[in-house]
Amino acid sequence: NSQRRADRLEHFNQFILESMLSGLIGINRQGKIIHLNRSARAILELDYFSANDENYEQLLAGYPFIVDTFRSIMTGRSTVERMEQKLIQKTGEEKVLGLSGSPVYDHNSRMVGAILLLADLTEVRKLQNEIAFKEKMAAVGEMSAGLAHELRNAMMAIVGYGKYLTKISEGDSQTSQIAESIRTEADNCETMLKRFLTFARPVAFTPENVDLKELLTQIIQKLGNLAKKKAVLLTDDFSEKSIEFTSDRVALDQIFTNLIKNAVEAAPENGQVDVLVRNTNSQDMIVIKIIDNGPGIEKEQSHKIFSPFFTTKEQGTGLGLSIVKKLVNGLGGTVEIDSSENEKTAFVVTLKTGYRVQTANSAIKESNTKPV
Repeated sequence: NSQRRADRLEHFNQFILESMLSGLIGINRQGKIIHLNRSARAILELDYFSANDENYEQLLAGYPFIVDTFRSIMTGRSTVERMEQKLIQKTGEEKVLGLSGSPVYDHNSRMVGAILLLADLTEVRKLQNEIAFKEKMAAVGEMSAGLAHELRNAMMAIVGYGKYLTKISEGDSQTSQIAESIRTEADNCETMLKRFLTFARPVAFTPENVDLKELLTQIIQKLGNLAKKKAVLLTDDFSEKSIEFTSDRVALDQIFTNLIKNAVEAAPENGQVDVLVRNTNSQDMIVIKIIDNGPGIEKEQSHKIFSPFFTTKEQGTGLGLSIVKKLVNGLGGTVEIDSSENEKTAFVVTLKTGYRVQTANSAIKESNTKPV
């Protein structure tokens, strides 16, 4: 009976370890792996494991940071707490792992091995980055509102003087040309100010039934002349079936016009831009990819690409992609960049087709319910 109870307890302990959401790796003093649970195998993409004859240095040779961590624990008999490490998976996807480890001692305080816990922090870090981005956007929006208000007053005066100068310079071609240049530059400044104000205002959407295939087709046709000037081939893989869901058509138009236009501008002459639509395993999620074969973006720059006022263009404002991200977030989606220098660049937009967007009325209601 005692032996059966001990066996049941041992099996139960194994079930607990195998069912843990965190990855767990356990080794003995000889460096043999005595446990590698299901979560650890999934995180490290290990398909086969034999606990009897696998040394951790051999099995985990592809993960030198884990091997080094175990060595540090075994030789220094010290613990490792909340260490983070980036991991590139076989698919090319980057994950952020949290590692914690410690020696294992028996009842006589002799070290008999070591354990290491692995936690996938990728989604947590993404969420933290999203929160940081929203806070930055709020600060920029507040600054932009005041700046745009002051500049707009000055611009109205400049436009007025430009119109007056045009009127009184009839017959004087040189003065008329200067006056027209003033008006043109003033209009450009007005466009910039409108973009500044986009940051300042909270996004309020107007939900309506949208056919995504139809919308993307219209945007591709609208940008056809721009692509033709550079001899860029604009392609899509849309099926005959329409893709309909409730969203804000104007916001979607602004998002994809900006992304496809950027892709055409980034592509070389005689280059190519692909607009791809993919369904996911989830029924209420859809993925749109805009891919160009331009020079790509350096890793250091790709992390800042959605930051306000960051741009790689000589005449860029650094606001276009920031506004895109703000709109996509407001629609309950995500936008990410997949690029590296001298390779293709892909912007990946994931939308929730069942997401309930915030309307103007709901925004007002929400603001009225906030404590004063």
